[in-house]
Amino acid sequence: MLFNIFKSKSKPSAPKTAKGRGTSRVKHRQDARMRTEKITVDQLRIGMFVRELDIPWEQSTFMFQGVEIKSQQDILDVQRQCQHVWVDYTEYRLADTPEEASTGSSAFNGKRSLLEVEEAYPKAKEAHKETQGVVTQLFSDMRLGGEIDVDRVKQSIHTSVESIKRNPDASIWLTRLHEKDNLTAQHVLNVAALSIITGRALNLSQSALENLGVCALMHDIGKTLLPLELINRRGGECNDVERGLLRTHPQLGHDILSKTKNMYEGAAAVALTHHEHVDGSGYPRNLKGDDIPEFARIIAIANAYDNLTSTLINPDAISPTEALDHLYAQRGKQFDDRLVLKFIDGISIFPPGSIVEMTNGEVGIVLSTTQEKLNPRVIIILDSAKDATAQQMVDLSQMHADANGEPYRIKTTLADGSYGIVVDEFQRAGLRLG
Repeated sequence: MLFNIFKSKSKPSAPKTAKGRGTSRVKHRQDARMRTEKITVDQLRIGMFVRELDIPWEQSTFMFQGVEIKSQQDILDVQRQCQHVWVDYTEYRLADTPEEASTGSSAFNGKRSLLEVEEAYPKAKEAHKETQGVVTQLFSDMRLGGEIDVDRVKQSIHTSVESIKRNPDASIWLTRLHEKDNLTAQHVLNVAALSIITGRALNLSQSALENLGVCALMHDIGKTLLPLELINRRGGECNDVERGLLRTHPQLGHDILSKTKNMYEGAAAVALTHHEHVDGSGYPRNLKGDDIPEFARIIAIANAYDNLTSTLINPDAISPTEALDHLYAQRGKQFDDRLVLKFIDGISIFPPGSIVEMTNGEVGIVLSTTQEKLNPRVIIILDSAKDATAQQMVDLSQMHADANGEPYRIKTTLADGSYGIVVDEFQRAGLRLG
């Protein structure tokens, strides 16, 4: 099988890092503060490196605990959120020449390679927050007998599409967030992002991407007519009667959307058919192949992927690469063959936010993809003894080497929570390099 690229997929034994990780982070923060100077945000200049903010990192829009000031916009972004910051002059220095400012010295190339996804992340996070607010309000209104605000839905999807076009990796990162209070809203947000990314891999037009996004955001709208306590139960917790009730949501969604004015005309059919399988084994109508709308076939893949990898939905969640393995195995059966390959092409074999174990035993989180699909950029979190270590970025496509001089290579992928690493927690707190 093409995607059976790892011999061992067993989950690791009980984590041993909870104690060490917290202690290491506190010590690292104390050491960093000793090297920094507190300044007001109006003193910020291009070339400075912001080590700490006067607010918790999780309340900011920044992806990393540490911001290099490279432009006036970076200064404005910090000033919009803070009054004081701590600048680390030993981490980054002001450029001596215009040439150095544009290219960077070799000592900083590793960190500068992060900037593409780092720069895209704040806007992606804002787009995610906007769409999340729209979906949460929508689902709440529908439960109270309200109507769909189609204009708000379309505008939020337009913003999401623009964000994904800037950098899909940043949006894939955001699918790893956990919103425990509203599982359905978080799920449809993830499915929408993953579907749009797939559509991008298919070279769909702007309007088609937006229509696909609307369909994805609306695909589970029928669940708003079902009991909330049933919707928020995780996979294996439902009995046969409850599963039967859940299976009514495609028809319920179709009925809602077909009566909604100004809704994209294909949305109702997609809501009805997103649980159909290309081999005819799905529901509610046992449709086959091209009888299922293409958007529904795309959303079915994104839907399954999120269900397989989300620890909030699935108590037995698996790693992203194992989920891709499953999708690949179901080509021509449950899922459209061509679209599975496009989905994998869109999110990559090692999607951003995946936990990976390296051949030297170190463990990290995939930061972003590179042109070499099997060689992403990874933030190392744990050392080979599975103890917390100072976080550093390694670029596998650049043959970055470990302390023993051996090139970093990925050994296997791990499910969220492995070795005590919960991606959502690291993301909210802000990744810290060095």
